[in-house]
Amino acid sequence: MQRLLPVGLIAVLALLLVACEPQQSLFPLATDDDKVFDKQLLGEWKIWSGTEFKPDEKPGLITFSAVPDDAYVYDVQIPGFGKGTLTSRARLVKLGDSMFIDFEAPDLDQFPNVPYPILESYVFGRLSLSQDQARIDFLNDEWVQNNIKAGKLPLAFVPTQNPVLSASTAELRKFALEHAEDHEAFSEIYSLMRENQAEKR
Repeated sequence: MQRLLPVGLIAVLALLLVACEPQQSLFPLATDDDKVFDKQLLGEWKIWSGTEFKPDEKPGLITFSAVPDDAYVYDVQIPGFGKGTLTSRARLVKLGDSMFIDFEAPDLDQFPNVPYPILESYVFGRLSLSQDQARIDFLNDEWVQNNIKAGKLPLAFVPTQNPVLSASTAELRKFALEHAEDHEAFSEIYSLMRENQAEKR
């Protein structure tokens, strides 16, 4: 029996940074009706897991670029994945007073040695953004699993060893809006900083 490997972009980044994994979903948080784009996110960022910048640890790199044929989509690139650069796309989602970012599954066509069939998935988190710093609080997979065990998760999921959410986009958006300020649910934190700011730390 072949094993299906869910792959979200930040889940791959988590492997590179030796961090925990954000919760993955079969369906996106974003829809084509989401018309949000913030130019502050464009460019190259240092990225690390957690809130504290550690100058003695080498952070990862992530780059956001505009997509010429879609004014509301970001092209996302993460260098250093094997010998290549991992690419994906992302959209911003405004729900109530909170901003979220939704990442598509990465393009793995240039990495033919991935040993398992890929089940495309998404990861999303709450986004805080200023000129030189940003933070993404992803939905935490451990929180999801604990709520599954307790019978309290309000979202449908695939009951595998590492559960994947199977709730619809509409259900995900309702959940994200209701839990936007839930710091236990959205507790898988990644911090981003412009390189010139990181050098000052």
